[in-house]
Parts: sequence; structure tokens; C-alpha cells
Amino acid sequence: MTKNMTENKETYSLIGKALAEELNEEERDLFIEKMLSDASFKEEFEQSKKLWNAPAKVSDEAIRSTDHLMQSIEYTKKEMKVIPFYQQWSRYIGAAVVVLTTFIGGYNYINQQEEILTQSTGFGESKEILLADGTKVLLNSKSSLEYPATFKGDFRKVNLVGEAFFDVTKDKEHPFIVNASDLEVTVLGTSFNVSTYVKDKENSVALLTGKVKLKNALNSDVTTLSPGQTYVIDKDIQKGSVITENQLNRTSWLSGQVVFKYASLNEVIHKMERLYPISFKVKNQKLLQRKITTKINKGDQLEEVLALLEILLECKIEKKNQLIILQ
Repeated sequence: MTKNMTENKETYSLIGKALAEELNEEERDLFIEKMLSDASFKEEFEQSKKLWNAPAKVSDEAIRSTDHLMQSIEYTKKEMKVIPFYQQWSRYIGAAVVVLTTFIGGYNYINQQEEILTQSTGFGESKEILLADGTKVLLNSKSSLEYPATFKGDFRKVNLVGEAFFDVTKDKEHPFIVNASDLEVTVLGTSFNVSTYVKDKENSVALLTGKVKLKNALNSDVTTLSPGQTYVIDKDIQKGSVITENQLNRTSWLSGQVVFKYASLNEVIHKMERLYPISFKVKNQKLLQRKITTKINKGDQLEEVLALLEILLECKIEKKNQLIILQ
């Protein structure tokens, strides 16, 4: 199988899992990266999403998507061994029955699906999203929110990758549910911040107003938060705990600031890589043991921030294109 064939199959697999909401954390991170940096992938996903949510009718777009499926079948056929003619036909007939049954089931299923929208943000970018029920969502940098164009049924469900602040419209009859990584957050009407970046050491939910119920899929914990409380999951030990803290540390990004409070170098690096299109290389491993307290603004020039880090970390920083070297 050629490299292009392999890449195409991986693309279709990733898109299919995204539409079916079956992405794991690593795949979600890859999906966001490709949506932000690969125009052809984004176009392919949008076309597939339209087909997924389209009314049940055969269109030119459906035919094009079928062509993609047939290409994948061709890849498989090229790798098949030669088998007797009658065996080939018996296999094709059986496969045809399965495909037809699946198509009929999918036809009815897709016809009932609501339109799903996806919003994403890039480096150092934030975006405000207004949902159909009036709920306001502010999406932080390098994040993605998936939500229905209109809410139907008993619940208002959205999927988050990354970080977002929610100001939820009250509706006691229809609880609002945020699925984010291994967390499920259920509310009736409240404001809270959810952070579930894949590279971060911890996931968190910080409550400002109202009340939320949390379910941690890692250990089946169910927790209720009151205003001023934050639920933090340490990914290394897969354990969650409730702490009381100044919520400004979690929500400073809403005003365009990034606050570091006794932050490790790894935490600083991960946040910097979401603000700027850069990557880091730490040559002096002793720097990983240091903690810093400072704040920067999202609009600050990279060179200014690096100069500040040199002072705080007491190290030399070298920039080679998009690679930042700490030594």
C-alpha cells in the first residue's frame, strides 16, 4: 500500500470517529491540529459532516462520499489474494447483504439526526459562541466545541476539547451537559470554567455561580461543587479532589491574561505552545524543577515573553525559527 493510500485511510478513519464521537484523547488532539493546519482535511470533514447530517436523499455529495468509500475498498482489493471465482462471488453477495442492511439502518438513523456544528480556535485565539438556548461559551486557544444547531430531547449536550467558559441559560427541564475528556459536567443554569487540555498534568472544573454535578469516568466519582470550589483531576494518579481557591487563577484568560502561580516549567511550556506556534527543547534538566509566578498578556510579543522567562528561570533562551531552546 502506498503512502498516500495509507494517509487517506487514516484520514477517513479519523473523520469517521469524529462524526461518531468515538475519538480518544490522543485522536481528539490530532483532530484539532489537522482542523487548524490542514485545509484539505477540514474541507473533507465539513463535506462528510454535511452528509452525516443531511436529509435522507441521494445527492451529488453523497455520490462523492461513496466514491471515497469505494477507494478504500479498492485499497483492500489490491491486497487480497487470488481466490476461486465462485468463492469471490459468495463473499461479495454476503458483503452486499451486510452493506445493504447497514445502509437501510443508517438511512433511517441519519434522517433523525440533528445538525452538529464545530467551532475551533488557533494559537492565542479565543472565540465567543452563542448556543441555540442562549448559553454563552467563550472558547480558549487551541480548543474545539461540538454542539447541535438546536437542542432536542431531554438534555442539552455539547462536547469540549481544550478549555472553555460556560454561562448557561437556566432550564430546569433540560439539564446542560458538557462532555470533556473523562469528565461529564451537568448543570441547570450556572457559570463555570472547564479545562481538559491533553498535554496538561491535570483537568479541572472551576465553579463561579450556581451548582454543578461532576462525574469522573476514570474512577466513577460523582461530585457536587459550590461557588468558589474547583474540582481537579491529577492525570498521573487518576484521582480527583475538591479545592477552594481564587477562581481568577483559572479564568484570567477571559480578560486576555495568562497567570502562572508557582507553575512548573512544563506547565509554562504547554501554555506557551497554545499561545504561539512554537515548540520547546529543554537542555538544562534542572530547569524542570523550578517554579515561577508571573502573568503575561495574550497580545504580548513572543520576544518580550522569552526575555521575561530568561530572568525568572535564570537561564539562557535561544530561538531557532519556531524552536525555543532553554539552556
